[in-house]
Amino acid sequence: MNARRLPSLALACVLGLVSGCAREPGGRTAIQERYDALAAAVRAGDAGRVHALWTADPAAVGSPLATLDDARISGGRVTEWTTTVQRWRLVGDTAVVDAGVRSVVAHEQSSTVTSQVVRGFWVHDANGWRIVRTEPLGAADVESAAR
Repeated sequence: MNARRLPSLALACVLGLVSGCAREPGGRTAIQERYDALAAAVRAGDAGRVHALWTADPAAVGSPLATLDDARISGGRVTEWTTTVQRWRLVGDTAVVDAGVRSVVAHEQSSTVTSQVVRGFWVHDANGWRIVRTEPLGAADVESAAR
């Protein structure tokens, strides 16, 4: 084998492994499924289930618990809370996930729609993937994540 081709071969192997992780049920798919389970619990108004599934700070950006609390305080109710994984990458043993979060809070006369992009940090343990922290993404972060 030519020594010049070795780095490109190594890169191809690493990319194959990393992209394979993203497709495995233990990676991107499992995290999206967890977000979907959170959305179903929010729609059902099952605060206990939301608390069980959301393991990051309840008041953190993108938190369904914060959305439920804000709706309750304002006299509304959450009719939709959805999250879509937009970017997923593994950094060490932590999955760094950029996700679009959309919520709709219905009030008597109107509805409030909120959309934001947040970065979630997920770790895997014996119970599967769990979110441990989130942070807001600014416009520059969102543009770079889209590239």
